Amino acid sequence: MIANMSRISLIVARNEREDALNKLAETNLFHVGSLDNYNDSIAELHRHLTHAELMLRYIPEKIEIQEMSTTDLHLILTEIETTYTKRVELEKTIQDYDRLINNYDAWGDFSVKNIHYLADEGHMIRLYKVDSKTYKTLKNEAIIPLYLCAVHKGTYYIAMYSVEEDKFPSIPYEEIPSLSPSEMKSAIKQAQKEILELTLKLNQLAGYRSQIQEYIDNLQETIMFERTSDAFTDDEELSILEGYIPTEDINSFREYARKHGWAFHAKDALTGDEATDSEIPTKIKPSFWGKFVQPMLDSFGFVPGYQEVDISGVMFFFFAIFFAMIIGDAGYGSIFLLISLGIMFKLKSAGKAISPFVPYISIMSLATIAWGILTDNWFGAQLSPHVPALQSLKSDFLAEDSGVQFLSFMLGFTHLVIAHVWSFARRIKHNPKSALVDIGQLMMLSALLFLIMDMIIGPDTLLGARPDWIVPVIIIGVVLVLLFGEQQPLINIFKGFGNGLQFDKILATLLGAIGNFGDILSYIRLYAVGLAGFSIASSFNNLTAGLPIWVAAVILLLAHTLNIMLSLLSVVVHALRLNSLEFSTHVGLSWAGNAYKPFTSKKVIQFADSKK
Repeated sequence: MIANMSRISLIVARNEREDALNKLAETNLFHVGSLDNYNDSIAELHRHLTHAELMLRYIPEKIEIQEMSTTDLHLILTEIETTYTKRVELEKTIQDYDRLINNYDAWGDFSVKNIHYLADEGHMIRLYKVDSKTYKTLKNEAIIPLYLCAVHKGTYYIAMYSVEEDKFPSIPYEEIPSLSPSEMKSAIKQAQKEILELTLKLNQLAGYRSQIQEYIDNLQETIMFERTSDAFTDDEELSILEGYIPTEDINSFREYARKHGWAFHAKDALTGDEATDSEIPTKIKPSFWGKFVQPMLDSFGFVPGYQEVDISGVMFFFFAIFFAMIIGDAGYGSIFLLISLGIMFKLKSAGKAISPFVPYISIMSLATIAWGILTDNWFGAQLSPHVPALQSLKSDFLAEDSGVQFLSFMLGFTHLVIAHVWSFARRIKHNPKSALVDIGQLMMLSALLFLIMDMIIGPDTLLGARPDWIVPVIIIGVVLVLLFGEQQPLINIFKGFGNGLQFDKILATLLGAIGNFGDILSYIRLYAVGLAGFSIASSFNNLTAGLPIWVAAVILLLAHTLNIMLSLLSVVVHALRLNSLEFSTHVGLSWAGNAYKPFTSKKVIQFADSKK
């Protein structure tokens, strides 16, 4: 569930603002409101942060070196920058010389110094790259000496000599480089030697990585502190900070405020203004079931809005089912189960906390094993013909493609029905006039389910043939959505009818009806992706038939490892999507929330220190 929040106006003495913030950080309760401020102090800290983060990327990460510390970290950061910049310059120099060598090597080695000396004395030499036709023309018509130095891939490298500028042919020529090819090669060797020395120096400077990372963390914390400090509004001798606290924690915060001589005003977080209310943070208090999937939602950054719903409890059941159907293999499920049990055992032995998601992996693994037993799928092979006990557990209904397709659609329909029943209950509570929208949606979903079953599977399903009432029910559902979709608590019901019957609303509703068809149909992915995984595993099993045992073992190990990885990727793409998109859309969840993040930053770095 989503915790109720209260809007707080914290009032402190203006001259104690910094001290109050340091103490406020200890409460771990106060979520600061809007932080759009940006002053010179914060800009300076950001400059140091950006520089430190860049220097951290300049030094190697995965090397074994003794950690070091210094009292002048800014000097170390400057040394890293100087060393890295010089190495980059040398690498560019090598690239430039390599390009020049490739361009001039065909003429052989030559003394640039002598060429310039001769030019000063009036003896000019020019280098040309020409094609065969141009070379023959120059050779036949030359009035000055011409020397063919090399021919490579149809290109003729020639040199011409003259004491008169106008005697040279009027075609592009190559500028004499600053160094000869041999000198450039020597320069490259010297640059490579220096690069090696600079690389070793950067490796040594990597010993300060931990201290630099700590400095970055401190800068980030101080920036947050400064931004929060700047968010205060001053009123004579007082400073006021706006924020939010979970309503259930108001009493404990009151005691803390009394202890430190603060005053605050608390009121309900909702103001009725859409822009202001969108800033209210969302604190999730997951149910018993929801706590297992909440870490996954957090890792993907899914945060419901404050006035939306927490779907983690429903997701617990459906995600496990979708996982089982997509993986679809009892053998793979057994591997996942062993891995999850091993992780739990290792963490428990080390005295570390076990994330609720780890036992959820075990639950999903058991569901996968159960599905694999029902469909007789063990590493892409069927074991029931050889194991009588498995034969009795195999489902004849799920052995047929139509059975899995039927179950996929029924799961999808049930999933979406739960969404609209939930939405209906919320509308009854907050906006009763619009509740019939969900009745209309449920009517459309019910009719479309029969239509999809008949189109994809045929009339021979548990639901029977397509009924005659499909079209009328869809029409009634569309009308209900049109009439009640724009009803608002503070407007007349007939005005709501008029708003819903506008052309753009009619078009959106018709497109929504088509979307309902697509949403139910999208659950066929549970069948299709599971079938794809089985087909890949089965194909590799057949491929290894007749091969030597060790060859077959290597192929099967690699093939099944790849298939497991693809299956897990499919879970992320498909199982997560069905919950975070299809279900969420129908329940009215947009994931546009602002996560509850209590202020915990202290002023670790004094601003004066950051300028060193």
